[in-house]
Amino acid sequence: EASMDIVKVQWQGGSSQSYQVGDLQVTVKKVAGADNEYRVEYYNTEQQWLGFGIGGVKGQKGYSPVKAGPDWLSPGSRQLLAQSQPITMTPRTYWLKLAEEPEELIFIVHSQDKDPSFTREVVFWDKERFLSSAEMPPMGMMPDQGSLSQLADTEQKRSTPPLDINADLRIATESSQNAVVSLPIEWQSACQFNIENGPKISGKPLAWRPQALTDNDLAGGPVSIEPNTVAYQLMTEDGVRRYFYGLEITTRLICEGKAAWVDVALPPSPKPWLLDVNSVVDFDAQQTVKQFLDSYRVYDKYGQELQPIDQHGNALSANERPISEVLFDRGYLKMSGVISRVELLTMQEGERLEKQFVIQFPALPQG
Repeated sequence: EASMDIVKVQWQGGSSQSYQVGDLQVTVKKVAGADNEYRVEYYNTEQQWLGFGIGGVKGQKGYSPVKAGPDWLSPGSRQLLAQSQPITMTPRTYWLKLAEEPEELIFIVHSQDKDPSFTREVVFWDKERFLSSAEMPPMGMMPDQGSLSQLADTEQKRSTPPLDINADLRIATESSQNAVVSLPIEWQSACQFNIENGPKISGKPLAWRPQALTDNDLAGGPVSIEPNTVAYQLMTEDGVRRYFYGLEITTRLICEGKAAWVDVALPPSPKPWLLDVNSVVDFDAQQTVKQFLDSYRVYDKYGQELQPIDQHGNALSANERPISEVLFDRGYLKMSGVISRVELLTMQEGERLEKQFVIQFPALPQG
């Protein structure tokens, strides 16, 4: 058991002073040839040590680094050497430059019982093994998730944003020779793009294809992609051509039904942060990570959305990697917290939405 006490001692004055602070002997010596400068020296013990700083004084003060070993050692090496020595053999030094003599000195004394109040076996794991184990919780997760208590309650649910079919769906791209549109991510299963007058380019028809990369990673990609949206880029069906010149492309967007998030039964699991995917409603073991992230939402008891993490402790990104490759123990997704609720994106009956839009690509400059 540890404790902390405040100890006050009356200032004695003079060139050399000695104080009993708890079990520690503290000496204060005046620095020769300097006005109002003092060195405070002491040794900590295994059961008691002084906190940094001395109260009750006005002026400048500071802690002198522990000195150990020859002068040619680096400061870091000296510190390591000092830490390897018994605590009772390591001198501690504090310096004071007083604006005026104080009436008292105030010390913080930390104490620890000689005999421990309890014992417990501790097992140390290396980080890689910890992160790759399904048995271990996500790194940094608090046992009771107390740090999230101020967040939304358990009934918070993610709503499906309405789709304004008449809005301009285009988003900025690297140049006017590219075209990208976006939809709320929940609507991608309900909507399809039909190109009505697209020519073949090098024998390949044109198509709108999902695009997860921005122009930072892909020439001609969108400048940015808003959260919770999916971007579609016009390209040849094989994905090779994304720049077009002197074309006018007409597309019809048709959305059938309405997307909605619904609760699904939470399957039993050996650990509260593991999701048994083989028992999740409508789970497809052949789907990609992106398809899973687009179709399922997992929440903790505070309504915060959890992210699946890989065996290196990183949140899974929406990519085309098979979901089977990131499972723990062949059947579990490891989430970033304790699972309380799972939602599935479903399609329900709704009004048919339809619009036609035209994109014009400038011709190559002449000359």
